[in-house]
Amino acid sequence: MDPLQKPFLNSLRHLSGKLFYNTFLCDPIMPKVNFFEIPFDDAERVTKFYSKVFGWEIEKNTSAGFDYYFIHTKDDDSDDTHWEASYSGGMIKKREPADHTVIYVDVPSVEEYAKKVDENGGKILVQKTEVKDMGYFIYCEDSEQNRFVLWEGM
Repeated sequence: MDPLQKPFLNSLRHLSGKLFYNTFLCDPIMPKVNFFEIPFDDAERVTKFYSKVFGWEIEKNTSAGFDYYFIHTKDDDSDDTHWEASYSGGMIKKREPADHTVIYVDVPSVEEYAKKVDENGGKILVQKTEVKDMGYFIYCEDSEQNRFVLWEGM
C-alpha cells in the first residue's frame, strides 16, 4: 500500500466504521436484530400502554387473518406513505399464557444459521416457514431456553 494512502484509508475507516471495513476488507457482516414481537391478552390495553409510554404508533394488520398489530418506533420525517419501511415490531395475541417477547435476527440464510444454533446447544422449534412475499423464518431456542427467530428476507 502506498504510504500516502494509509492515513486516508484510516480516516475513512474511522468515519464510516464497520461499513467501510465490511465492504472493502471483506469482513463478514454480523447479523442484527431487526424486529420484535410482544404477545398480548388484551389488544386495546397493550396498544394503549405502548402508545402512552413510548409514543409508538400502532397499526392493526387487517390482512393477517388473526389479531396482529404493527409497531412503528422509528422517527420518520417524511409523509405517512413511508410507514411500511419503519416497522420495528409487532404485537400478537397470546397462544399460551407463557408466551413472551421474541426478537428476530436478520441472517443471510436461515438454514445456515439453524445449523449453527443446533451445533451450539440450541433447538429448532419451528422449521423453515415462508411468509409470502417477505421472507423465511425458523423459530429457535437458545441454550438457556430463550426463544428467538432467524429471519431471511426476500
